[in-house]
Amino acid sequence: MIKFFRKIRQRLLSENKISKYLLYAFGEIVLVVIGIIIALQVNNWNEGRKDRVLEQDYYCRILDDFNLEKQHIETYYTITDQKIEAAKQLLLDMHQSNKDNYTMLNNWIDTQRLPVYVPRRIAFDDLTTSGNLKLLTDIEIKNSLVLYYGDLENILRQMNQNRDF
Repeated sequence: MIKFFRKIRQRLLSENKISKYLLYAFGEIVLVVIGIIIALQVNNWNEGRKDRVLEQDYYCRILDDFNLEKQHIETYYTITDQKIEAAKQLLLDMHQSNKDNYTMLNNWIDTQRLPVYVPRRIAFDDLTTSGNLKLLTDIEIKNSLVLYYGDLENILRQMNQNRDF
């Protein structure tokens, strides 16, 4: 292909047809520009496709985090219910003098120890720290996620203060 264009160029120069040579050169420049524009469009399309795939991956990972978080909360809820029942039993046992103080003290300590609640937010943290939050195209979902995790931070802070108190 290059030989073909080189022969045309040499023939036009050897025949002293400068105007035709300039027209040919202009056409060659236009051809190169069109090729570059097409390559850029293909590249932009491919980058957009990659971004959509990554966005779907983040949505799936966030959904997985929510499902695991739901299981974690249900477990935490069950443990808390068991602690409440143990505390009720301890109050009843305090009125009976047949229990020794050591056993009652251990039961009281067990009712006071609650597991530390650590939310699962791996996908959202990855999304925000990598700067990929812009990939989420649904503004409503993006805003809801930011509000949810902001509220979650406040709740965790309050839970830690209450536990420390």
